[in-house]
Amino acid sequence: MTSTTIEKDYQATLAFNAAPQAVFEALTTLPGLARWWTGAVTGSGEEGGELRFYFGDDVPTIMRVDVATAATLVQWTCVGYQHLPDWAGTTITFALSQSEGGGTDLAFRHRGLTPQLECFEMCRNGWDHFLPSLRSYTDTGEGNPWASEADLERRAARDDAGQSAAGHQDSRVPDRADIEREGTTSKSAEDYTAVLTLTASPTTVSALFASAAGVSRWWGPAEGDAAVGGTLVTSFGAHGVNAVRVLEEGPSRVVWESVAAAGTIPTGHTREWLGTTMEYDILPAGTGTVLRFRHAGLTPQLQCWDDCSAAWSYFMASIQAAAETGTGTPFGA
Repeated sequence: MTSTTIEKDYQATLAFNAAPQAVFEALTTLPGLARWWTGAVTGSGEEGGELRFYFGDDVPTIMRVDVATAATLVQWTCVGYQHLPDWAGTTITFALSQSEGGGTDLAFRHRGLTPQLECFEMCRNGWDHFLPSLRSYTDTGEGNPWASEADLERRAARDDAGQSAAGHQDSRVPDRADIEREGTTSKSAEDYTAVLTLTASPTTVSALFASAAGVSRWWGPAEGDAAVGGTLVTSFGAHGVNAVRVLEEGPSRVVWESVAAAGTIPTGHTREWLGTTMEYDILPAGTGTVLRFRHAGLTPQLQCWDDCSAAWSYFMASIQAAAETGTGTPFGA
């Protein structure tokens, strides 16, 4: 990777083995974004949409999608970044072109991210990690997103360097405790968690978990009883079925336990999920709702971690769409 940063916006060029369309999908789909930048992402990567990225708490970095031209150009404008106000109004551009070998040449520019900003060194360090993470994901299927082992090592090394240079740790740099708080998807032996900030009312949100019809609106075709003691079974076609026993059900909290569906022998992720629990806490927040989700037992030690965490990131976005627009993106939709 070649980067240009002196007295200019942060810019970088990278060469990918993957075709431009694959890189474009990594920049515009929630499962793709989750695999190289942060697993906690909601919203829409389509042109005119809005993406919300979570980096360690429930305050999102919000990107408006200005341009999303297939296999050619993606551009975001940062419209909300409470922790780093320097980012507000800056634009991030990914320009894609096909290389002679059928791969992709990426020209990246974060317009407005200049050495004059207080956050420049930290942000440059971040992009120097996450852009290669994008390349690694598209070329090999495995990136190094926020809270991955590689990311933790990167930030630990930076913190050590900062302590040596300044005699103290830069308090603006998140540490391990930050990424273990709610609202992160961690690969450091922690359960999958996510936080959604929704404009819908708590009543609207809780209805998505209170019946098979509600679950069908965001997860997949579901049947069964959503009352305490009941069992819900959701179909995922060739991927099998997920069955959950309802342990708690109410307007502010829902808990499901993964069980074997009657007449089936669990394999793959359904076997690994047995005994894990899915916890949904539904909290009023002004005129809207904060939904805190935890899949207790779904950790990076499981073989299905990458696929399952990416799937949950997708279905978290589906919950948001179903709550706020009435139409989610469940399996089979």
